[in-house]
Formats: sequence, C-alpha cells, structure tokens
Amino acid sequence: MNTNKCRCNRFIRILLFPMTIIVSALACTGALTDMLVVGQPTFQCPTVTPVVQATAPVGSPTTIPIPTVTPIVIQSPHPFYLDDPIDVGGVVFRLSNVVTISSNTIIATWQLEVRNKRPTVYEFFPAGQMIVSALADGQSGEWGASEAAAHDAGIPFRYESYRLNPGTIQIVYMAAYLPTSTPQAFVYRLDPTSSSDTNVISWVNQANPYC
Repeated sequence: MNTNKCRCNRFIRILLFPMTIIVSALACTGALTDMLVVGQPTFQCPTVTPVVQATAPVGSPTTIPIPTVTPIVIQSPHPFYLDDPIDVGGVVFRLSNVVTISSNTIIATWQLEVRNKRPTVYEFFPAGQMIVSALADGQSGEWGASEAAAHDAGIPFRYESYRLNPGTIQIVYMAAYLPTSTPQAFVYRLDPTSSSDTNVISWVNQANPYC
C-alpha cells in the first residue's frame, strides 16, 4: 500500500506543472484568459490608527503633530506568511491551517482561500498550480496535492478547476505526501501556462513576524 502511495506521489510531482495537462483540464470549463492574473502580489499589514491626545501636556506646543503610521508592505518576490491576504490584480489568496500528519507516511494538509474582487470571472486549478516547495529539513522539490493523500488525511478534495464569479470566495483543501519532515514553503503559480518562476506567490510556513 505504501508503495502505491509513493508511486502516485512521484507521478503527481512529475506531472505537476505540465502545461498540456492543465490546459486540457481547463478547456472543458472556461477560457484560459479567465486564469490570468495581472499585478504584483502584495500584502499590507493592517495599520492601527494613532491615538491623538485631546489635551496638550503642560509646557508643550498647543498644536500636537498627529503621529503617522508607515504601513508595512510585502511584495513578491519576497515570500508571504500564513493568513496573509495577498492581493494580485483583484484576486486575493490566503494560505492557512497547515497541518502535518505522521503515521505510516507523512502527509501535509493545507487550506487555500481565494476571493475574486475583480469584475471578471477568475478560474483556477489549485491541484495543478500549488505545491509544497521546501521542507523544514532543508529539502527542496515539488510535492503536489493528490486525491490519495487527501483521502488518507480525511479531507475533501477535487482534482479539477474552480470558477469564481465576481464577489465570490472559494476555500480549497489540499493534501500532499512528503518524504520527510514538515512543509517549510509553498508556491502557487499564477500563470499555469508559463514555466517562469517569477510569476508566482511563495509562502513561508510561519506567522507573519511583522504584524
């Protein structure tokens, strides 16, 4: 049984980003133009409104300058963090609930929330666009989501595309077999028709240390 899982995982990893596979899967449900996202991935830490004193302290000027807050902004290629809402041209991505299950095999599970705030449809194929790209023990690679891993982890999974109308949200649950360790980093390819490593969102598996 474990041998079959390993074979399945290797197959998924080999076929993770072949353009013909993804293009064929999407041809049945929508246009490739619906998948394209234009813009630089950006996240801004929520800012706290400065507290202004109503009365000036004794000996200070009557007018107190209002303190300013400089927002912390993260943009690609800098990696993002768990629970960061990352805006890319009106489509917002948020990675959360990363869990590692260890039994006979190691399985990583995670949740991807996608919100479409743009005026046009957004279509995506998460199982073919998102991977675990690095492990905590230092390994780098491409560990993709699979139906077998999701079944063993007991989570719902759809190896197909999703079509989001304007103003809608989709939450996707995914799972992947890992050879060792726990996930350290994730990658989501914004343009599945391109093999470029520049048009991606990357995450570090930790809370945002800046906000």
